[in-house]
Amino acid sequence: MTVTIADIRTTVYRLPLAGVLRWGKSSVLHEVRHVLVEVELSDGALGVAEAPPRPTIYGETVHSITSIIEHELKPRLRGRSAADLAPLHEIKNNQTAKGALDMAVQDALAQSKGISLADHLGCTAERVKVSYILGIGEHETMLEEAQTVFEQGVRVLKVKVGRDWEADIARIEALQAQFGGAMAIYADANECFEV
Repeated sequence: MTVTIADIRTTVYRLPLAGVLRWGKSSVLHEVRHVLVEVELSDGALGVAEAPPRPTIYGETVHSITSIIEHELKPRLRGRSAADLAPLHEIKNNQTAKGALDMAVQDALAQSKGISLADHLGCTAERVKVSYILGIGEHETMLEEAQTVFEQGVRVLKVKVGRDWEADIARIEALQAQFGGAMAIYADANECFEV
């Protein structure tokens, strides 16, 4: 029996951040406003995924994500086999919305089979490294924050840079001195440099 997509729902939610995240030329974030995407299959399995709108990066907003899912993708997918996501490709752009919908379907299919999402996707790694975003801020505060997340098990840092290249280099060098090879560090200068 073919499992079909019975329903697709979106819910906008707000999640306050533990601290302020600064990046780019002047961007500041105190909370995230994302879209929860739920896909219910004909056998009752429920899959969930998150769509993070980033208008300055991906060009998608909470409104555009919920609208494209509700008015275009849901009508194309409801009643179809959950294994057939070809209608997603009929719609141009909207990668965040389509990606979240795809992941929610995959999660639902895994639930339907009674297996983990990792097994459903054929993953072989037992563990996945978590990357933590270290925003632009005061030097000592940034080092303390990095130490805190390191103690919590984080081993990859994405360090926001781009406002002051000399300060950026000093921050990266200080992090390298603090953690040596125990922490992978990479810089992210989105919205800062022009080519």
